[in-house]
Amino acid sequence: MSTLALNASAAAPAVFPPPSVPSRFWDGDRYEWSTGDVWERSEGQWVPVPDDGSGSFTDAEVRHALARAVDNRDPGHRFVPRPPGAILPGMRVHSLLDLFALSFQPARSAAQYLLEHQDGRLVAGRELIAAHDEDAAHDFPAVIPLWMMRYLLKEIVQEQRRPEVSYHRPSGRLYVRYERPVDLPGRETVECVHVFVLSNADVHGGA
Repeated sequence: MSTLALNASAAAPAVFPPPSVPSRFWDGDRYEWSTGDVWERSEGQWVPVPDDGSGSFTDAEVRHALARAVDNRDPGHRFVPRPPGAILPGMRVHSLLDLFALSFQPARSAAQYLLEHQDGRLVAGRELIAAHDEDAAHDFPAVIPLWMMRYLLKEIVQEQRRPEVSYHRPSGRLYVRYERPVDLPGRETVECVHVFVLSNADVHGGA
């Protein structure tokens, strides 16, 4: 499995169910239905967008709904992590030694999301692939073991230009940003952002 750098319309209907239920939520995360209904987490509650006063969801309710969507393979529900700002959230990971020293317990796996350049949203990796080749997307794992996440991060740090890595423990997420060369008029590079959202989903391969 290689790292991704694809573009797709974030507004397109989901092909796949959510890759997993995140081990933790964070304010600014979004829970979306294929009907167009959207809730955003604010001060620990999930409120409608726009807020029509119809009430809110709790973390437990959103967790249950996402888990049911994963189990039922229902693409009608989508989790959208909050994108990072100009400064990557959390503790800066300065070296590979720092990376491999991190403990992610009790998480057992991670789902990879990528920043979609057109809309500035984070999109599950296999959804980006599906926008270009749906058949190939079925071979992209929903979640990966933690050792594979570390391996992918190691590849990025060693092979990409100006890599930055951070770990935001409160949200259970690893962020990585780097520059990728492109052949576009007036541009030599494009900025890529990957977010690994930790989860408790079982996956072969261990931690």
